[in-house]
Amino acid sequence: MVICRFYRKPGLSSASAATKLRQLRQHTPLVYDLETELCFNVETTSALTDSELEKIHWILGPPLESQNLTTEPNLHGVHHGSLLVEIGPRYI
Repeated sequence: MVICRFYRKPGLSSASAATKLRQLRQHTPLVYDLETELCFNVETTSALTDSELEKIHWILGPPLESQNLTTEPNLHGVHHGSLLVEIGPRYI
């Protein structure tokens, strides 16, 4: 079993992110920005071929922004006073 992870940024549309940011600001004035990312865990029985990877990118990648689907996370821990919060299951 092989698990491949793909990350897509942004995880929310700009309108949804703006709504979430407003909701967060109602709880604390310390929040000034919000960045989102989706993580897809793809389980396979063997390593993916180049052709299969191309199909995965086509299926999971945002239209017209294929560079926004990567195999490395785009969001990283604390940076210049920021805080990273993960929501959802994480498999190691």
